[in-house]
Amino acid sequence: MKFSVIAKSNFTLVLLPLSFILFFFFLVRSPLFLSEPNQLSSLITLDLLVTLPAFYFLLIRKRDIPKITVVSMFIVGLISASYILPSDQQSVLKLVKTYFLPLVEFGIVGFIIFNVRKGLKLYQSKKNNERDFFTILQSVTQDLMPAKIAHLFATEIAVVYYSLFSWRREPIKENEFSYHKKSGIVSVIVVLIGLAIIETIVVHILLVQWNQTIAWILTILSIYTCFQLFSIMKSMSRRPISFNDAEEVLHLRFGFANYVDISYEEIKSIELSSKSFGPESKTIQLSAFGMLDTHNIYLHLKDERTLNRIYGLKSKFKSIVLYIDEKEKFETKIKSIIEMENEI
Repeated sequence: MKFSVIAKSNFTLVLLPLSFILFFFFLVRSPLFLSEPNQLSSLITLDLLVTLPAFYFLLIRKRDIPKITVVSMFIVGLISASYILPSDQQSVLKLVKTYFLPLVEFGIVGFIIFNVRKGLKLYQSKKNNERDFFTILQSVTQDLMPAKIAHLFATEIAVVYYSLFSWRREPIKENEFSYHKKSGIVSVIVVLIGLAIIETIVVHILLVQWNQTIAWILTILSIYTCFQLFSIMKSMSRRPISFNDAEEVLHLRFGFANYVDISYEEIKSIELSSKSFGPESKTIQLSAFGMLDTHNIYLHLKDERTLNRIYGLKSKFKSIVLYIDEKEKFETKIKSIIEMENEI
């Protein structure tokens, strides 16, 4: 019964704004609009950009929904006005896009950065084990926007942060384990970046003679890919695999690309092995580089879990393979957890 009420409530949040937009869609195609297009186009623009977000705010003001999502409704109104109004009746809309929209974009980015910094200071003031930028970034972005968009936004910010700003490396703590020092994956990534740079130069020289626009688009995409690879490589040393004994959770991470949190009670067994595996075994690799990377540990779970991948992609698994620099120490820790859970 409670689920039904919540579903209807969320349906209202979609239905009423949609009805609002559809009303103006049909109004623009009516004889009334054709009789006074200049005056009505300005009123419709203001209604979609001001009245619609205000109406949405009234719907969510007493609900557990972040008020910052009103900005999302403003964007919806902006896009709707762009499609609904004839191109020759968008003078007010063009002014908003030119002067006001950039302020909104800077405001959103500034708000996210402010909250991330605030979150980092809060965690540091409590002196707990959480000091991970990407975890806090995800929490902040998911409070601001829908989950799928939040994943994309968090990934893009992480690429910039880890590639350009994150230079200080924290020492590995007692319950933390590195996975990049002995596996050779850093060398693989460096080679991939080098090949990408060479390929970018060669392709750009060949394509620029044919079409400069396409040549520069592909060059920019290639450069961004290099930044992605570099940021993932840097984040590996800043996001170690760790045990949180207080919450009884194992944090499996491969930089900011792949990650999953597993409770101690979900762990079934562990084996030290580098053997290959097939898709029928419901086994996946923690590494974001698949067969280019190696593994030395199989971790088997009691039930199926979901691995979070870059850009919000997900994969189901029941066993996961990973590489740990100190695999014997990791195995000892896992076996002690399993013994403790069996005693309970």
